[in-house]
Amino acid sequence: MVYPDAELIEKRQEPFTKAVCEGDLKTMMSYYVDDGLEYSDYEVCIMQLNMSKPVLVEVFSGMFEHCGNWDCKTIAVTGDKSFTVWESESSYTQLKETPMLKYKVGDRPTLFGASLQWWDEKGEKIVKQKDYVVFKDPEPHN
Repeated sequence: MVYPDAELIEKRQEPFTKAVCEGDLKTMMSYYVDDGLEYSDYEVCIMQLNMSKPVLVEVFSGMFEHCGNWDCKTIAVTGDKSFTVWESESSYTQLKETPMLKYKVGDRPTLFGASLQWWDEKGEKIVKQKDYVVFKDPEPHN
């Protein structure tokens, strides 16, 4: 199905996905409103609801401290200028162990995610986001 705003939302998503892969927190955060952000993450390891932008910066900073060498791809991005669903597949290398994740240093799990994103009236900044992610364990080390 082709959406009327398909070209706009695909172009808007590309640099955001690239920023996630590169761990470019500054670019990622530029997509979110400064005040009034409502971000909820339903991942088993995070499970924080209704985060503000400063809290989200802390969460992503911690994530990039423990997880690196990201490979991210968009499976689909659908919706319109004001609301999108971003489906993604990502893998990363575990850099440091953390009690929030069961993975050891060097493990490379895969994440399958769906992000529901509500955008401001101009379609430029995310005002609300809900992330749903499942993990696929890496193959055992030989």
